[in-house]
Amino acid sequence: MKVSILKHEKKILPNSEKRASDEVLILSERVHRLQASLDTIQSTEEVREEELQLALFRISCGQNLVMDRCV
Repeated sequence: MKVSILKHEKKILPNSEKRASDEVLILSERVHRLQASLDTIQSTEEVREEELQLALFRISCGQNLVMDRCV
């Protein structure tokens, strides 16, 4: 009986290992896609922040030009 169980486990083990390996690969790919998305979001936020700072600077310069200076 034990020999039969061991033979069965020996037979299914490679399939289980293959499924586990495939799952790790899928999860790894998902992590990479999520990281790429996060990088894109962060870059977009940085650009928006720079645009906001530039807009505020231009507004400040426009208001200060009346007084002949740009801070």
